[in-house]
Amino acid sequence: MSSHCIGNEVGAIFVEPEFQGAGIGQALMDLASDQRGELEVEVFTANARGREFYAKYGFELMHERIHETSGFEVMRLRLAADTSSQPSD
Repeated sequence: MSSHCIGNEVGAIFVEPEFQGAGIGQALMDLASDQRGELEVEVFTANARGREFYAKYGFELMHERIHETSGFEVMRLRLAADTSSQPSD
């Protein structure tokens, strides 16, 4: 299990298949969100499981493009920073 952020971009998140569905991915994203606020990630369009995970977490589509190295389509997603715990004026 691991995750890696570069600025506000989630560069990678991996959970071993036998541990998927146990809340570990959500815990990693919670940590990243708590530390970075707004997050962005790219996921291959063909990765239905990854797209479903990010959608359930609240990520929204920014745009789609072709990944230069692989030639496959990727989706750039954004998660807005949670401002509900911040004091209001």
